[in-house]
Amino acid sequence: MKPPDQTFAALDEERPDGAKGFAARALPAGTLVNEFEVEEIIDAGGATIIYAATDRSLAVPVAIAEYMPARIAQRNDAALVVPRTSAHAEVFAKGLKAFIAEGRTLARCAHPSLLGILGLLEANATAYRVMPRYVGERLLEVRRSMVEPPDEGAVRALLDALLGALETFHRTGGFHGRVTPSNILLLADNRPLLLSPGAAGRAIAGDRIDALMTSLEPLFAPVEQILESDDTPPHPSVDLYALAGVARYWISGQSPGPAFAT
Repeated sequence: MKPPDQTFAALDEERPDGAKGFAARALPAGTLVNEFEVEEIIDAGGATIIYAATDRSLAVPVAIAEYMPARIAQRNDAALVVPRTSAHAEVFAKGLKAFIAEGRTLARCAHPSLLGILGLLEANATAYRVMPRYVGERLLEVRRSMVEPPDEGAVRALLDALLGALETFHRTGGFHGRVTPSNILLLADNRPLLLSPGAAGRAIAGDRIDALMTSLEPLFAPVEQILESDDTPPHPSVDLYALAGVARYWISGQSPGPAFAT
C-alpha cells in the first residue's frame, strides 16, 4: 500500500501551527549557518523552526532544526536568539540544554525508523540540528485520506518498524514521549519514521498538562506521562501504551479514549 501524494514534511518538535507566524522570527533565505545555507521554512512548532537547507561543502539537501521557542524567545537585530525577558532566561536555557541533549541521544541511535541526526552545532546564541531531508506524509493525514483500513501486512510492517525504533531509543535515551500519528512520517517506501521526542518543548512548558496540550494528540498519553515529574520521569512502557493507540488509529481511524475519565 502506498501513501497518498507525498508532501515535503518536516521534523518537528511539536504538531506545527504553520510556518507563516514564524516568518518574522526565522532566518531569511540565503543565511549561512556554518557551511549550511538556509533556503526556506518548511515547518515550525512551539520550540523549533525547521528549514530546508543545503550543505554547501557536500552540495546535498538537508533539513535544519533551530531551537527557537517563540513563547519565550525572540531574534534580535544581530540574528541572535535571546530570551524575551530576563525572567525567561532560565527556562530558555533549560530548553536549549534539552534540545542539545536530545540531539546527541538521537545521534547515538541507529535505526531506519528513527529520525537521523547528521550534525549538531551552536550558533546565533542557540543550537541547530542537521538532519536528512525526508519526503513523506504524516501518518495522521495518510489515515484520514484512506477510504478503507490498511491490510494486515501494512499493520504488521508499521508496528514491527516502530517497535524496533522504540527498542533502539529506549536502550539509549529512556522514554520517547511523542509516539503519535502526527509525529510519525510515512516515507515513499512505506517505511514509518518516528520523529523527535520533543524534549525541548516539554522542558519549557509551564507544567506537564501544558506540555501535553501543546500537542493535538494528548489522548495518546497514559496517566503516568500526564503526571510525569522531573524526579521520576515515566518508564519507557508509556511509549508502548501510545503505540497501542497508534495501532488502533491506523486500523480504525479512531483515536483512543482519554486517560482520565471526565
